Amino acid sequence: MIVVTVELKSAISHTRDRVLGVLTIANDGTGDARVGHYVAELKDARGRVLDTCRIRAFPRMRLLAWDLIYRALRATRGDRNGDDVTGRQRAMLAVAREMREVAAGRYVAMSLDARDVVGLRPRLRPAR
Repeated sequence: MIVVTVELKSAISHTRDRVLGVLTIANDGTGDARVGHYVAELKDARGRVLDTCRIRAFPRMRLLAWDLIYRALRATRGDRNGDDVTGRQRAMLAVAREMREVAAGRYVAMSLDARDVVGLRPRLRPAR
């Protein structure tokens, strides 16, 4: 089980410290050595449950605990900061920017086929 406690530490006195919230992530026991399935619970300062979620097929051997915490927070709180663009969408936007560069004549596409767009790795070289 992973427990993330967010605390406000007082610079004046430790008696003024207080817990702002707690995120608990527990393995649900249905995964295997490579892939884990988890249940997360987010609580406020008073211990009230704000939200719960399930994280399925987490690649535990490839990613870190921070990635699991991120997924739990993203699933329970969603887009709270106005950044509704996902990582994949951000990568697709980067591909679109590079393609505009090609269209503007600044770069020449050495290889840009369907696999490159799906894999988000167009290969470009500067125009001469």
